[in-house]
Amino acid sequence: MLGPIIRAEVGDTVLVHFRNRSTVGSFGMHPHGFRYDKDNEGAHYIPAGAGAEIPPGGSFTYTWIADEDSGPSPEDPSSICWWYHSHVNEPLETNLGLLGPIIITRRGSARSDGSPVDVDREFVTAFFIFNEAEGE
Repeated sequence: MLGPIIRAEVGDTVLVHFRNRSTVGSFGMHPHGFRYDKDNEGAHYIPAGAGAEIPPGGSFTYTWIADEDSGPSPEDPSSICWWYHSHVNEPLETNLGLLGPIIITRRGSARSDGSPVDVDREFVTAFFIFNEAEGE
């Protein structure tokens, strides 16, 4: 099961309040598509930013920006799909299902709830073979 859809319109700043309720380890959220600084990258690189590894019981608020490069190009439909995922032990975390969609809509093309005005129904799917034992 995918995580919740995170929506933005080009020009938006998105705050994601993340709390790690896991008992198995540290996790974070790394976004594709958004712009961010090192602390909000959510990826485990050396040196890691503040949001890279949130321990069990810990929390962090990520700040991500939907700039012009985040949104659809002129040839694309009104919105584009990116992904977020934990980035501490990516094979294990992906197999645990710790990923979800990011939908960024062209400036002026989103409803008040963030969904694109020209879409009646949307379906977000990801085709993977998940194996929770993989990566342990």
